[in-house]
Amino acid sequence: MRILGIIICVVLLALIRYFETTLFYDPFLLFFKGHFQNAPLPHIEYTRLIGNYIFRYALNSSLSLLIIYLCLQDRLAIRFSAWMYLFLLGLLLALFCSVLWLFKEPDKMFIFYIRRLLLQPVFLLLFLAGFLYQNHVKTMKP
Repeated sequence: MRILGIIICVVLLALIRYFETTLFYDPFLLFFKGHFQNAPLPHIEYTRLIGNYIFRYALNSSLSLLIIYLCLQDRLAIRFSAWMYLFLLGLLLALFCSVLWLFKEPDKMFIFYIRRLLLQPVFLLLFLAGFLYQNHVKTMKP
């Protein structure tokens, strides 16, 4: 049942990515698919954009936490991960908004990578790998 739950969560993460253009407002989707280095930034509805980023981050984080729980069955790991997800959301959103609002010509690659960290479940891979390694090291000690 745990493996089936993990597969369902991964499929849901993939569906979020697949339907991102219809589910979420993000003017950067098409912008970053083209030749964006010399192009001006697209028109942005900041409140709508930030709200959609938070919603998508929450969806990805919830599914990621469920995957971590199904893999490890460790409530302490879930609590730590949840706090890290909240901290990283605050940090990344602050960086993203600061770059957009404070600079006339922001570094587009910086925006690209911050946006990617916000919208893709990259932290799932890092947290899961870290917890699995930590569990492996614990079991190897005599």
